[in-house]
Amino acid sequence: MKPLYNSNNLNAHWNLALLYLQTGDYSKGWKKFEVRKDRIKSCKRLFNKPELKSESVNGRKILIHCEQGLGDTIQFSRYLKILKKRGAYVIFECKPRLFEIFKGFDGIDELILEQSNREKSIEYEYHISLLSLPLYFKTSLETIPSGVPYIKANPDKVNEWGIIVKNEKFINIGIAWSGAEANVSGKDRSCKLDDFAPLFSLKGIKLFSLQKNIHNSEMISAGYPVVNFERIDSEPFLDTAAIIENLDIVISIDTSIAHLAGALGKPVWTLLPYYSDWRWLLNIENSPWYPTMRLFRQSEPGQWSEVFSKVLIELKKYLNKKDQNLG
Repeated sequence: MKPLYNSNNLNAHWNLALLYLQTGDYSKGWKKFEVRKDRIKSCKRLFNKPELKSESVNGRKILIHCEQGLGDTIQFSRYLKILKKRGAYVIFECKPRLFEIFKGFDGIDELILEQSNREKSIEYEYHISLLSLPLYFKTSLETIPSGVPYIKANPDKVNEWGIIVKNEKFINIGIAWSGAEANVSGKDRSCKLDDFAPLFSLKGIKLFSLQKNIHNSEMISAGYPVVNFERIDSEPFLDTAAIIENLDIVISIDTSIAHLAGALGKPVWTLLPYYSDWRWLLNIENSPWYPTMRLFRQSEPGQWSEVFSKVLIELKKYLNKKDQNLG
């Protein structure tokens, strides 16, 4: 495949793409965003069939392949339903950790596992990257397909976790404070469990950890009033989705947990670093991608205290509103 951009100016084009997207200029941003296919190793794929550009998908078998992170896959999977409505036979190549979540997804005809860069042995007519679908559909800020929920938790799992999680006496809140270590920007996005301390003494709430690989003994010895589930994700993301379905609010850093809660249509408060990702735009408190999401932004790099002060204020308002409704 011929490179889209000269190797000498890849970074310049990439930075311009992110600038366009972060400022909401999607007409220019999605086009320039295609530079990632020459710049990011995980986006470089080999296919024998043509790439879907502007062709009609009606009556055609389209292979959509995921790329980049789990959050990206969750966020942009909403476009699969639109392809299906346009008459496409939708084949979705999914990351292993999300495979169970996408079983039975309304917009998918055939679900396959992402395995390698080899040409797929399945029959298809065109292929397209999941993150190129906004360009294909000419998405603007006004036309973002924002209907939720577009991902559903397994009903049996929801019932199973409801017995453990659901408690009408409290506002049940799931929290996530750390992203994937492999993510380059994960350090800046992550905070510490200690940063949630202003919430610990708040009466009327119950906190649940949505983090993986955290042992109960660690939580107890540190004195954190946070419920932890050591068997979370016994089946990748199935348990997480079911737990979230039983919560009142999710408070999370910018990670796949926030995307999953947003895709499930649950109230989610996303904690953003000063230099936030392009998808969260600038100077707004709500996301056009997730109607149930609120954004809490750092005003200074690395400073989470002000963010959690705002979260505490909003939680108190939430509690007061609940009390008024019960009264």
